[in-house]
Amino acid sequence: RPNLVFQVIDRQGSDHSSLVGLVKNEFDGSCGIVYCQQRKDTVEVAYQLQKYGINATYYHAGLDVYKRHQIAENWKAGKIDVICATVAFGMGIDKKKSKNYVQESGRAGRDGTEAHCIVFFKFEDMTIHLKNMSALPDGGEKQQRLKSLNHMVDYCMIPSCRKSQLVRYFDGASSSSCNERCDVCKQPPNPPLNGTEHAKSVVACVQSMIKIDSNVSVKYLALTYGGSRSKEIVNKGYVNAQNHGSGSKDFNSKTMYKFIHLLITGGILQEKLRTVSDTKTTPLLVLGTATQRTRDAIINHLQLPDVNVLLQSSDRPNLVFEVIDRQGSDHSTLVGLVKNEFDGSCGIVYCQQRKDTVEVAYRLQRSGINATYYHAGLDVYKRHQIAENWKAGKIDVICATVAFGMGIDKKKSSL
Repeated sequence: RPNLVFQVIDRQGSDHSSLVGLVKNEFDGSCGIVYCQQRKDTVEVAYQLQKYGINATYYHAGLDVYKRHQIAENWKAGKIDVICATVAFGMGIDKKKSKNYVQESGRAGRDGTEAHCIVFFKFEDMTIHLKNMSALPDGGEKQQRLKSLNHMVDYCMIPSCRKSQLVRYFDGASSSSCNERCDVCKQPPNPPLNGTEHAKSVVACVQSMIKIDSNVSVKYLALTYGGSRSKEIVNKGYVNAQNHGSGSKDFNSKTMYKFIHLLITGGILQEKLRTVSDTKTTPLLVLGTATQRTRDAIINHLQLPDVNVLLQSSDRPNLVFEVIDRQGSDHSTLVGLVKNEFDGSCGIVYCQQRKDTVEVAYRLQRSGINATYYHAGLDVYKRHQIAENWKAGKIDVICATVAFGMGIDKKKSSL
């Protein structure tokens, strides 16, 4: 509808000050809805707005039916200016991605007057959705949700007409511009940087960082590619990563993060949730499954001979899956299996903790199995030497944490 104005604002920090400032300075006395992801946010935002004299309240499905009805009627009657709500307010649609955003924006400007549809965006909020999705079984629904999430992130990050992006998402058709009814068309960005070479360079940097220490986060990549020599980058050894500092000329801190985020949504890089301690789960970077053209460009740039690009799918006819009940607290069941059924075979035994890699390798060695251990606590040279010896057939079994395996391809691994 021509009366709708679309805008994306980068949300700074973890508080709601930028949102409150916008409502106070530009929409004081206006009627509107602030949609929030979580119930607790509706309460907090409403409280902050009230502190600044805005006539606001909150609405979510946890309130009783009478209370929700009363709030909705007061808002329609003009007794409340701003409702801070979850998607429980409106049509009851519970999908948190692009389709949901269109439903939310569709509730604006129904009287034909100008209405603003603004997204306060922070890329790191993706982690909330990724954690929710991680509980879903692998399959079509999970992939569709991830695809929808990436569409929403693209909408917020790609500097092209907001209206055209929404039309393409739903209709698959191109659309004329919105005649300056969105922030991008109203103030077009500077000519974009040709990021192809930087994309290839970042991929090489990530590969190198993973070999040094596999716990590569967006923050560490941004600091490393930007040339940081901070204490944490030096201590992790990332100052020795390939292409350290290659982005320092063309990127500042803000544009560096944005470029990396675009590589993630484009499938060139991927964030995987990984448990890094007993109480903390964090998204870490791995190489993504980009298009064939992009993969070919990366391989050619890195000058890697005879490369087999292994994608993530485990749906291959040569794989045999099995679950065995582990008896007791020792590793005798596992050692017996390797000794009796896979003696002389090549394989990897993945363990949850570093100490287990040492213990299992020791027990396998006592049973005559050519085994060793591998984890991120070993120095870089030692890890590289173990990986090369395994690929060369000098070691049969590696007992490892997930630090082992990033980018490693060995033929005839049967376990």
